[in-house]
Formats: sequence, C-alpha cells, structure tokens
Amino acid sequence: MKWRCKDGREVRIQDMSTEHIQNALALLQRKGFVSVDEFHACGALMCSVHGEYAQMYAENALSSMSPYQAIDAFQHELEKRAAQ
Repeated sequence: MKWRCKDGREVRIQDMSTEHIQNALALLQRKGFVSVDEFHACGALMCSVHGEYAQMYAENALSSMSPYQAIDAFQHELEKRAAQ
C-alpha cells in the first residue's frame, strides 16, 4: 500500500520512517478517520444494542465514522517494527 504525501509523492508504507507513519496516523485520526477494523467492530456492537435511544445513538455514531484502509496498514507496520 502507498501513502500520498502532502507534496504529492507516493511512498510505500514499508519505506516510510517510523516517525512519518506515526505522524500520518495521527493526522488521519485528528481528521476523524477510523480503521476498517474499528468500523466493523462498531457495526457488530450496534447489532447487540437494545433500546430505541441506544440504537439511535449507535446508528448516529456509525454513520459519522469514516473508515480508512491505510490506518490498518500503518498500525500493522508499526506493530511489525516493534516486534523486531
């Protein structure tokens, strides 16, 4: 997977420095993006919610989420580097 930098360059995530990955991840999280895994987990949780207001709150939370695939790739790369 590649990441498009602010200057337009495309860089493979494996080739990014750890600091660059952390900064890109923080940027996406500040902008309200979540990992695809988080998005699916919230969707599964929504199925177990009971009560009209609880269901409405869960639906609103899920509809405001923006899943972004690169977050999973960034987290995976950081975990891989931490294990080395």
